[in-house]
Amino acid sequence: MYYKLKALRDAGVEIILHTYLYNQTEAPELESICKEVHYYPRRRGMKQQLSLRPYIVNSRAEKRLLNNLLLNPYPILFEGIHLCHYLDHPLLKERMKMVRMANVEHHYYYHLFKAERNLKNRLYYLIEALRLKLYQPILKNAQVIYGISTTETAYFARQFKNQTVEYLPCFHPNTVVNTKEGRGDYILYHANLSVAENEQAARWLIKHIFARLDFPAVIAGKSPSPRLQKLVDRYPHISLKANVKEQEMDALILNAQLHTLVTFQSTGLKLKLLNTLYQGRFCVANPQMTEGSGLDSLCVTAASPDEFLANCRQLLSQPFTANLIEKRRAALGSYYSNRESAKIIIKRL
Repeated sequence: MYYKLKALRDAGVEIILHTYLYNQTEAPELESICKEVHYYPRRRGMKQQLSLRPYIVNSRAEKRLLNNLLLNPYPILFEGIHLCHYLDHPLLKERMKMVRMANVEHHYYYHLFKAERNLKNRLYYLIEALRLKLYQPILKNAQVIYGISTTETAYFARQFKNQTVEYLPCFHPNTVVNTKEGRGDYILYHANLSVAENEQAARWLIKHIFARLDFPAVIAGKSPSPRLQKLVDRYPHISLKANVKEQEMDALILNAQLHTLVTFQSTGLKLKLLNTLYQGRFCVANPQMTEGSGLDSLCVTAASPDEFLANCRQLLSQPFTANLIEKRRAALGSYYSNRESAKIIIKRL
């Protein structure tokens, strides 16, 4: 979001930002790129669960937001279905309304349900997936729907034939490819390990790939579970780095020989994939990771554990060359330019 705001500002767009705070403080740096910034509380708790509307929508229902939107006639960009509580409000009927979808949200929550082990969380994810599926028709009140991948753009185009549906690549912090030439001496998997799906991916990699390679492997990320630590401890050549700071994580990505990118759902676009291609060396990914991203040609794709393992073995001894770095620069500059992506929004303003 920050880099989207910055790209729009750099293109001459004045922005009135409406955003929510929970477990955070206000961000003064937003004042330099937005004309106005309005903060609202997110109302969490059981009361917000007692509704047919999704919790992620209902907890952001805020009358002050509607009142502030009515103070001017400007186009409105809703960031995700989370923010669509007022999308169908009669007082906004004549306004230009755009929705940026980061996922097919009910698909995303259903996959969270399948990956989660905690019974309470599983029930929440399943109920939320059902509510989101029922709520999705709210998008017919938008003139424009933006998909974050070509796959999801095609999905929304099929679902909403009377709306304009466009592919809008994600915005990101990278401006240059920083990949290093040469070789690294470890394999890396990095993720927010408190997310059940990411721990599932880490365990899959340990079992099917890392345990079968005679090469150091590093798993790094936020809040790994004791269960994952116990599994890592079985293998002397695998290490787990918990809650590393941003600078250390950047160094881990930059210096690895090989990045393993695994997901069990193809919803949205994985920013981890994009950031790794800007910073890291070789990437081996499963098809769900690259689907709809346009980045397949920059990764080695592997569908089965044996194929994944064979590709890893092949790449461990290969240096990353200047020619490969130049290929990345050309492809990423074409697909994921923040400046070009901002123009897609601006043409609707």
